[in-house]
Amino acid sequence: MPTVTSSMIGVNLTRVDAVDTPQFPLGTQVLATDGSLFEYCTCLSSIAQYNVVRINEDGQASNAESTNLGAGAAGNTGKVGYAQVSMTISTYAWIQRSGKGVIRVLANCQDYVPLFATTTAGSVDDVTISEMLLLGLRTTTSVTTASAVTAVGAAPVQL
Repeated sequence: MPTVTSSMIGVNLTRVDAVDTPQFPLGTQVLATDGSLFEYCTCLSSIAQYNVVRINEDGQASNAESTNLGAGAAGNTGKVGYAQVSMTISTYAWIQRSGKGVIRVLANCQDYVPLFATTTAGSVDDVTISEMLLLGLRTTTSVTTASAVTAVGAAPVQL
């Protein structure tokens, strides 16, 4: 896990803060030593470690899937991130928005190709789904089974 370069006191990228005890305002962003960007969010539904998530306009994260990322999805800001820690509903944590991290992909996903949101909550794939392209996100490893792999977000990932 990278180290935070921000002068903000108390930032811990691996900590999950309890319900009703946010440590920072939602939407707060910090940079890390490897150029990664993290955003402080609350969790709308349980999010497994390495799931790809959508972040709404209120700083609330939920598992990304084609049904909540589309152009007509309520509260869709186009902001996407990847959870490096597991979160339960209503807890708070730092969601990675760019840089080298780990994400969940479906079986037979190829490396260095465009990735798309899927109907499987929190997982992405290289199979084209209309209007579901995740801009700037690529894996660095091909897989034959659904798994968590290293990925790189070139800029804050968005839909």
